Amino acid sequence: MPKYEFELIEEYFLEGEHRYRLKVKGSNLIINVAASSLEEAASKAAGILEQTNAAAFINANKEGSRS
Repeated sequence: MPKYEFELIEEYFLEGEHRYRLKVKGSNLIINVAASSLEEAASKAAGILEQTNAAAFINANKEGSRS
């Protein structure tokens, strides 16, 4: 599983759920997940990226690598 670095954008509560918005560093992708801790949120976000094959997209579209 590739390692992802996340930047916390927002932490909030919505309808009794603790939610996190995490930005994948080096990209414009933002993942929104419900979790009980920041570590769990990062793990869930990484799982979402793996399920969607986002690693290829992230590598092809890194910020600043546009020609």
